[in-house]
Amino acid sequence: MKFTVPIVSTLTQSLQNKLSGFQFAESYSSGKDELWFVFKKNDDFFSIKLIWQARSCFLFFDNVLQSKPVPHQVRFSELNALEVISVCQHQNNRSFQINFSNHYQLVFKLYDGLSNVLLFKNDALVTHFRTNIKNDSLLKLSDFENGKEAIVADDKSGIANAVDVFETMSKLSKSELSQNNFDSERDALLQKHNADLKRLKQLLNKTKKALLQIQNAVPNEEIGHLIMANLHLIKPKEETVELFDFYRNNKLIVKLKKDLNAQQNAEHYYRKSKNQKAELELIANRISETENRILELEKAITDINNITVKYELKKYTKQNDLAIESKPKLFYEFEFEGFLVLAGKSAANNDLLTMKHSSKNDLWLHAKGVSGSHVVIKFQSGKIYSKALISFAASIAAFYSKAKGSKYVPVVYTQRKNVYKPKGAEPGSVVVEKEEVIMAEPQKP
Repeated sequence: MKFTVPIVSTLTQSLQNKLSGFQFAESYSSGKDELWFVFKKNDDFFSIKLIWQARSCFLFFDNVLQSKPVPHQVRFSELNALEVISVCQHQNNRSFQINFSNHYQLVFKLYDGLSNVLLFKNDALVTHFRTNIKNDSLLKLSDFENGKEAIVADDKSGIANAVDVFETMSKLSKSELSQNNFDSERDALLQKHNADLKRLKQLLNKTKKALLQIQNAVPNEEIGHLIMANLHLIKPKEETVELFDFYRNNKLIVKLKKDLNAQQNAEHYYRKSKNQKAELELIANRISETENRILELEKAITDINNITVKYELKKYTKQNDLAIESKPKLFYEFEFEGFLVLAGKSAANNDLLTMKHSSKNDLWLHAKGVSGSHVVIKFQSGKIYSKALISFAASIAAFYSKAKGSKYVPVVYTQRKNVYKPKGAEPGSVVVEKEEVIMAEPQKP
């Protein structure tokens, strides 16, 4: 919360009245952002709790002894059993100190993001709680007593005029902390959605460019026809040949595989044409799915921006399954045509996926001849693995491989029951039988 000089003055006076005759009982912390102080007078207890969050400090007060958090760490043990002598505010400053016997002073510095609790003996610093505030290690008690900050501000919270300062401040801190938690949760969700939206728009632009490139290129089937019509012009071992393109009435440079003869090169282009049809179908599906997801995210961002209270955000995230994942998933996960597609994250993780988290009827894929992720399409009874689905998973296998820099990567696929791990084999190393090969463009969905 925002502390002003009038608030600190009122709080100091209330603590002076409350702590008269009390002794320091204990202090403990739970992590670096929560700190408790407990004072005792016969059978009466009084506690001060400080919580730091998002460059703000929140104070809570209680007359009931609370159970300690587990785990916790003991703090400021130098003050144990010492008597409270007085409580005083530093002149024109958002800080106050509790004076104890044996010449100890406990200073509460309430400077927004630089708030801290420091222990002095006479003028020398003994210890301070938030050690990340480096300059506090150089402070002396006289720095506060001389009114170093000299900031005076109006109190708009109502605390300075409250009948019960401790109850009023605790309620205000609870309210502001709850709002702060809500703001942080909503901001984190919006940040995630905006990042996803940016990534999807980039992916959509890239995918549309890829589609346009294919559409503007000479179809592979037509190249095959041109080769078959000019078999007599193609010499063995040639890597390129110039042919007359009777579809467009101009000349065309055609790339050839030098280890294939003319007819085999034509067959190669016919195979590429079949793969290209599946690829075009896959790209069209990707564009449609990406555009739909962009619309969903844009609506979600608008809806979340209109939410103003925490329970509405909780209800919204539950209804729309938008909660931020706190636990990392075991494998990379994707979804296509209702099928779950999993990819390993490392060699050992590949073994875990293939040998422990897949069944015999799952479809298994891997980039051919290079190291990379094992990819598994989870089997669904009564459903078949479509060409588009296999192409989708193959693109993932190609992307998570050493050959991801290539335009197209050969990817093997087979049923999981045809994949074995020899005894003593290296992590991620397997033997594959009855494999088929598909050419895939490396791409992460």
